[in-house]
Amino acid sequence: VWSQTANKLKAGPSRARTAQLVLTVAAAILALAGSQLKGTSFAASLALGIVAALALAGVGLLRGQTNTEQVRRWTRARSVSEAIKTEVYTFLSGTGRYEGADRETRLETEIQRLEREAADLSPFSRGIQPVARSLPPVHDLESYLGFRVRDSQLRDYYDKKAKELEDRIGQLKVVQIALALIAAGLAAVASVAPSVAAWAAVATTAGGAVTAYVASQRYEFLWIEYNRTASELRRLLERRTAADGGQLSGAELVSECEQVIS
Repeated sequence: VWSQTANKLKAGPSRARTAQLVLTVAAAILALAGSQLKGTSFAASLALGIVAALALAGVGLLRGQTNTEQVRRWTRARSVSEAIKTEVYTFLSGTGRYEGADRETRLETEIQRLEREAADLSPFSRGIQPVARSLPPVHDLESYLGFRVRDSQLRDYYDKKAKELEDRIGQLKVVQIALALIAAGLAAVASVAPSVAAWAAVATTAGGAVTAYVASQRYEFLWIEYNRTASELRRLLERRTAADGGQLSGAELVSECEQVIS
């Protein structure tokens, strides 16, 4: 439920940033097309101008709706989801605070504490049904390291996400370079066709919008973080040592892995 809540809260700002990119580029194209059609068809020119104005108004509204409070709610919901997952995996591995006979009571107490601290987010989870899943096949330290760390986190999340982000960053850089070349080409043609000069400005605006979109989505930062986290988890799997080189006990190793994932 908490994971789905976090996904729902994240979707709003993410869609808003994509819509801002599309509307910014569309407004620039429509405004210029409208101005160039003025001599041919006043009605078409007026219509395009109105649509361009509406697109820019939409950009302004979307910027106003996307605020730090939305991001804070999303990250807190994700933190609760991951904290509960940490407790469950530590419980299943039978390490740390969950080594004693009262481990089920301890787990229930900790889950209730986490949910109480995030009680103000409960309205956003209303109506969300939990996905039916069997418990992960974890019953000791080795099964924890194999399933939770190696398979679930390294292979299926961090390595996969890092590759996806690397591809996306590459694609967006191609778009940025292409728009810059188009702008340069149009600027060169403008010397013999003055009406083309304005389209060079549109291409430049589109390039700037794409750059702003990449920055707002933090793709490069996330790519670095995913790779860094994957490297740290591999080190823990292979060496089972702390940052100072000291050997970690089973409970300490689980705690360190969960801290890195967190």
